[in-house]
Amino acid sequence: MAKQRPLPSTLAVLPLLLLLGALPLALSHAAPRTAVAGGGDAMADTIHELLRTHGLPGGLLPRGVESYSLDEANGLLEARLSAPCYAKYDDGDLAFFDTVVRGNLSFGALRGVEGLSQEELFVWLPVKGIVVADPGSGVILFDIGYAHKRLSRSLFEEPPDCKPSASAGTDAADAARWKDRQGGIKSHAQFSSLNLFPFVTGRCSWPEVQGRGTRRRKPPGPEVKRSYRKCNEGEIQTEDRQC
Repeated sequence: MAKQRPLPSTLAVLPLLLLLGALPLALSHAAPRTAVAGGGDAMADTIHELLRTHGLPGGLLPRGVESYSLDEANGLLEARLSAPCYAKYDDGDLAFFDTVVRGNLSFGALRGVEGLSQEELFVWLPVKGIVVADPGSGVILFDIGYAHKRLSRSLFEEPPDCKPSASAGTDAADAARWKDRQGGIKSHAQFSSLNLFPFVTGRCSWPEVQGRGTRRRKPPGPEVKRSYRKCNEGEIQTEDRQC
């Protein structure tokens, strides 16, 4: 009768069990952690809460965010919208959001922003960073490249609606003002091209602007006194002979 092999003791198997149990934990620490959320209004509320937990107002991003991802290793936040859109805040400022808005998220700051622009004096300027330096001051700073714009934090507490055009969703008065602003840009460009271009090219000398046109005039020189009389029949009036 064959002898049965002795079963391994518990002490001999214990190191192998510990190794297998620690392997998933080691793999989870080695891989970068990324939080991903799906679409819908619930997910949009989630990203707004995410901003609030990082010391930023939740209204920095509009409603209608379809999904977002946060890489916890480097803080890269990416929010995806269904299409580019415009949002209007309570102070009347317009903001443009691209399909993907990204930036490096840290407590009280969103730096290296891409996909967000604000209108300043009829010009769209890219927002490069958003910082809440002093939470108690109620002020939020927007880095628009050449300057830092200081705004009230309360303007961005609630996420705004995002519309496909800058004038969509506004009342009649705001839409008319937006149309006038666009017309003002076009009129200003036309006036500049008509009146300023000749000065640059040198086609006009000694220009004198009156109203919307230009006319030539002679360079300043010694004053010449002239006497004038009524032209007789057959006389021709010239520049040197005035009658």
